[in-house]
Amino acid sequence: MRNSERKTKVNLYERLPGEVAMIYEMGIPIVELGDDKWHVNVSQKVPLSRDRDNVNPAYLRKIRVGVLNAKFAELKEADAGAAWVGEAMGNVKSTDDAVKHIMKARFGDKYVTRSVNDVGSKKEAVSLGYNVIEGGSMSKEQWARAKAVKEEDGTSMLKSSADVAPTEPTLNGEGVAATRGAGHTTGG
Repeated sequence: MRNSERKTKVNLYERLPGEVAMIYEMGIPIVELGDDKWHVNVSQKVPLSRDRDNVNPAYLRKIRVGVLNAKFAELKEADAGAAWVGEAMGNVKSTDDAVKHIMKARFGDKYVTRSVNDVGSKKEAVSLGYNVIEGGSMSKEQWARAKAVKEEDGTSMLKSSADVAPTEPTLNGEGVAATRGAGHTTGG
C-alpha cells in the first residue's frame, strides 16, 4: 500500500465553546485535534492508522501548517501559545508572514534574544521596552524557523539584545571605544 498526495478543498469551522476541534472526512468526524482553534473538514478520504483511530502524524502536521498559513491573521495572543501553533510555526512550510505574526502575538512588538557575548545588553534591552526571549521559550524547530525569516532589508527578523542595546564597547573609526545605544562614550 502506498500513500498518494492529492489536492483537495479544506473547510475550516470555528469551534463552539466546550467543543473539541475535530478532523472531518467529507463531513464525518474522524479524529479529535485537541486544542486546535478550528474544525477541519477535508473533502476527500483522510489517511488513517490501521486501527482507524488516528491520522498519520505527518498528515496532521500538513493539515496544521495549512491551517496556520491560511488563518494566522485571526490568531490572538492567547492562541499563539497553543501547541498546534508552535508545531506548525516550526515547520519549514510555514509562511514568513505567519511566523512574524505568531512571534508578535507571543512576544509583543519589541522582542530580542539574549546575547551571551554582551551580558549587560539584556538589562539594557528590557529597560528600552524589549521582551527578551529565553532559550526554552521555543522548540529547536521554532528557533530555526524564526531565525530563517528575513526583514525587507535582508537582515534576520530575530535580533539579539546586543543588536538593539549593546553595552560592550566597540572601536569607532578614530580608535575610540564607544558604547552604541547607551548614549555615552569612554575615552580610549
